[in-house]
Amino acid sequence: MVRTPPYPDTVVEASLPLCRPDPAALPQLEIPQPSAVTTNQRQNEAENCQSKMQGWWDQSISKNMGLPDGYQHVSVLLIKWHDEIDQLEVAQEVRDLEKLFKETFNYQTTVVELDAVKPQLRLECEITRFAFENDAKHNLLILYYAGHGIYNHKEDILYLAAYSGSELPRVSWNEAVRTLVNNVEGDIFALMDCCFASNPYARSILDFSRIFEIMAASGVDQVTPRPGKHSFTRALIESLEALAAQFKDSFFSTRDLHEKVIVKRPNTPPALWRGIPNNNRHVRLSPMKGGQQNQVAGPKKETPRGLLSLQFALRDDRLSQLQIDVLTRTLPKAFHNARAPVHNILWLDFKNARPPRATFKTAATMVTSLNRWKSLPGGSSQSSTSVKRKADQMTPDHSEDTPRNKKMVNGSLDSNSDG
Repeated sequence: MVRTPPYPDTVVEASLPLCRPDPAALPQLEIPQPSAVTTNQRQNEAENCQSKMQGWWDQSISKNMGLPDGYQHVSVLLIKWHDEIDQLEVAQEVRDLEKLFKETFNYQTTVVELDAVKPQLRLECEITRFAFENDAKHNLLILYYAGHGIYNHKEDILYLAAYSGSELPRVSWNEAVRTLVNNVEGDIFALMDCCFASNPYARSILDFSRIFEIMAASGVDQVTPRPGKHSFTRALIESLEALAAQFKDSFFSTRDLHEKVIVKRPNTPPALWRGIPNNNRHVRLSPMKGGQQNQVAGPKKETPRGLLSLQFALRDDRLSQLQIDVLTRTLPKAFHNARAPVHNILWLDFKNARPPRATFKTAATMVTSLNRWKSLPGGSSQSSTSVKRKADQMTPDHSEDTPRNKKMVNGSLDSNSDG
């Protein structure tokens, strides 16, 4: 059956304009963003895995190459101001930390008290003497400071001071440690319980064969609580005690220590910095079994003449302890067979080479949607105008910077700060 149109002799024209819809009338599509918590968790898991693999490598390479497992000698230099001019009164916490290093860890300790008489020369002299008497290839030097910290932004210098503000005495930490970090053979671990401890200072070291780490009580441009139950030193003591009991017959890394302190000070977390570029190795700590003897001068070992850096593209995103053991047994033999004997094979870094798939997918989706949107009549002028208007209405959030700036007066701490 064929139906006859109602208007057989009439032509009906319809105009259907295709126009760009009003963005305000469209439902807002929320593009999922990676969770900050999830990202931090993944980063922490990766760093924990990295630290664990480094520990396996260090122990295994030492066993297979006949090298010392751990440090042969650990020395600690504790720096404070004399009690008569120490405004923060750090003496008790320094004594407790020294006792822990000496009695629990069997480390050699030295306490230096600075006074108002030529404190810069005294500090540099004590640090140089400390390094000269205790430095060696397989040794660890620990430097600890407790007191005021004042950062001068114009000079880019961290000053250690007995008082807050600009009053003397004070010393330049940059100058004091420059010779130390550029000339010693052993590893260095600095513990800084002062305000602005994370601000830049001597970090231009290019020797990949050793470790230089700094654990700072405060972040960049941040202050830290004075001595007491919330202080960095008190959390450090409690964390070292817990880790020493937990790792009686093995090692724990500075990353383990850093995480312990963060748990105790979540509102004022410390920062762990690496002083040597492209070197992600961590200092490993453990009590010295049976104590340690003073270093006896012996024949100087041959200094390596070459440093070979290779990059291995692996199938997996991590190595097992068994795989590391096999590698540390076979690699030295391979170099020996090639008549290129090695002194040591250091673990520097391990990175995940896989691209972030979710981020790439999100970017591709956004680009595709944008191209389709621009292909509609009406162009992108309205969209750009709308976006610009919204951007012009936004102002940067300086809420985090405001309290920091209030604590700074002419590059120094305000008198109300605990730094």
